[in-house]
Amino acid sequence: MRARKWTALVVLPALAACATLLGCDSRDEEKRPSQAETLRAYQPRFEELRRRLGQVRSVLPTGKVGRDSCQVPGPLDPAFTYRTGDEEQNGNTAEVFVERSLTEPDTRLHWDRSFQYGDTLLLDALHWTGPRGPLGENHFELWPQPYYWDEGDDRELRATLDRALDTPYLVVLRIRTYTPPTSQDGRTAIGFVASVELDGFVVDLRQVRLLCSFGAAGRYAALHVINIGPGQSWGSRVYEELQGSAGRRIAEKLESLTGGTADPPRTTTAWR
Repeated sequence: MRARKWTALVVLPALAACATLLGCDSRDEEKRPSQAETLRAYQPRFEELRRRLGQVRSVLPTGKVGRDSCQVPGPLDPAFTYRTGDEEQNGNTAEVFVERSLTEPDTRLHWDRSFQYGDTLLLDALHWTGPRGPLGENHFELWPQPYYWDEGDDRELRATLDRALDTPYLVVLRIRTYTPPTSQDGRTAIGFVASVELDGFVVDLRQVRLLCSFGAAGRYAALHVINIGPGQSWGSRVYEELQGSAGRRIAEKLESLTGGTADPPRTTTAWR
């Protein structure tokens, strides 16, 4: 009996030390914030936002935009801000969507089928809380993986989701005509061409109200394609140039009409 009691006295403190020093206590795992629980808590609010995005189409004019105009004179209040830098996005009051993303935010198409721009904060948040995010197919993964998820990651995610939900302005781009990157195979003096013509609309997302309308276009035409990156095709490089051409014009129009600050939308060639 004494031997058993002595053994217990030694083993029990050792187990306690293991729990303290090595994290052996299973309760530590229970305290770890859950990525899935946070996304699930925000999901109803983003479902409501998806319904509101679907309503935006009803306030957009169906015909081609004739001239740039605003129903509300600038500068807008709150100030219109659209920046695409990783840190600068935190201060945005606006997001840019192509019109199809209003009802199909989880659909991505390759550049030879559709013209679009890269994701920013609001579209990312919709992806993470949607059917193709970590709670569904996990096509749009959220990093770090759940096993490595900690308090700092959880706070950052919640802050990002809150900023996305508070977005006051949405810029909707309607693609009127799009000519994907094409090689002319020497039949003309222009070797590579691409073009896009679009209408843009600034919408108050809180009231689902049309504020401004404008037109913009982009074009690429050159004998050669330069600065092709490793593993990049000439088509994807021309597409980036086309995005930049139209994007610069979009930014100019947004600043002029809203009295705010706008970057060209983020370019991308990664969508399939």
